[in-house]
Amino acid sequence: MEEVNPKQVRPKKIEYFLTDRDLDSYKEFLDLDLDDMRGRAVLDIGSGERESFSKQAADMGVKVISLNPSLKNQASRSILQLDKSWTKRSVAGKAQEMPFGSDIFDYELALYSLPFYLSYSREEYRKFISEIVRTLKPGGKAKIYPVYNADKPLMIEELKKLSEKIDYEFQYVNRKSPEKDMDSYRLVITKKVN
Repeated sequence: MEEVNPKQVRPKKIEYFLTDRDLDSYKEFLDLDLDDMRGRAVLDIGSGERESFSKQAADMGVKVISLNPSLKNQASRSILQLDKSWTKRSVAGKAQEMPFGSDIFDYELALYSLPFYLSYSREEYRKFISEIVRTLKPGGKAKIYPVYNADKPLMIEELKKLSEKIDYEFQYVNRKSPEKDMDSYRLVITKKVN
């Protein structure tokens, strides 16, 4: 399978979601149940500069760790094990090399970070999906939006390789896209309980 050509796949004019994706956006595009997230370990992958979602979620009793690739101080996987105190709210890192131990998060969320933090290669998709599965607790869920039609074949290929560990579903999201005729999907990955 060939690598994806970024000029053919993704909308160009969605800058407004890059820096200020708020709680309402997360609820709408990721179909979140905040009541179920209270008291659970939640990771926001590619949180954006303002980390608006984690701040607003905290006001509703949901504690979120933000994974932000633009932060300077990178934590090592060996020392960053989340504890009940949640002393760090923002962590430097990227989805392809998460600085966390295994089986940490009940929820992992990625809103408008997939199209901007991954290159268009099979290897990047493999790393991204593998890290999500590794860091999710058994029974945990990852919700990723948007996934475009051109992204799906490479993602499905990698998801199938992990079918013993996960279930997954692409949910069509009916909304106006910044670019006409651009279908978008929410990917929901659930880590199986052994």
